[in-house]
Amino acid sequence: MTHSNDDRSPLARAFEQATHVTTIGIMMVAPVLPGYWLDKYLGTLPLFTILGLAFGMSASLWQLIKFVNRQESNHKDIDGRGD
Repeated sequence: MTHSNDDRSPLARAFEQATHVTTIGIMMVAPVLPGYWLDKYLGTLPLFTILGLAFGMSASLWQLIKFVNRQESNHKDIDGRGD
């Protein structure tokens, strides 16, 4: 087993992972708030709230897929597997 080029402490790597997961969660919820405000302003409840939720879910899913692929790639590099 080869070692990663990442010489940071395990705590620093854990905080980086937690930051990514928190960002994905915020990306999921954040577009709902402007959508809700716009619905209240225009009187179109729940149109823009649902659109904001759909956008947020799509964006966060995309980021989650990228995050998992990056983690999988890093894990393969550490294990020395090329496939």
